[in-house]
Amino acid sequence: EMCIRDRKIVDRCDQSFTSLVDCDYPCSTSQDSLTACTTCVVKQNVELFIMPKTFECLKSCPDKHFIETNRVCIPCPKYCASCSFRGTCDVCETGYKMWNKLCHEKCPFNTVDINEICTLCSSKCLTCQGTSSFCTACKNDKFSYERECYDKDISAIMSALKEQVQLTLLDC
Repeated sequence: EMCIRDRKIVDRCDQSFTSLVDCDYPCSTSQDSLTACTTCVVKQNVELFIMPKTFECLKSCPDKHFIETNRVCIPCPKYCASCSFRGTCDVCETGYKMWNKLCHEKCPFNTVDINEICTLCSSKCLTCQGTSSFCTACKNDKFSYERECYDKDISAIMSALKEQVQLTLLDC
């Protein structure tokens, strides 16, 4: 049987080993006889996890990794502080924004940063700021009035103006 000792795969049958405890991290199977563990054995009832790039058996996965079903430590995507599944983030590193379960340096076009979560602008907005409905530009088939976008038909225009007049009269 193989195990890791001093960061190297060694044969446990070597005379310097008296028991499994002599291994830093035991492998139950290895990729080849010298380079890498492919599975780890339980050592004194401690569950061990394997790092896929270094093929080391570890007592726990490092930060910014999650445990896959076969006890393999999988790294989180770029800019993730934590993750639970391959290719998705649970929490972003400080200063990064969440969009579609991934972390980005800035929010993509047609979204707004609300508490470091990218939120789609209203369906009428081309771009927005502060909130998803505070339009900074409207889509082509809409017109802008007081930072809101309206359909380009007369009934929508009249309704918006009527509402504005009523609000103005209430202020008087």
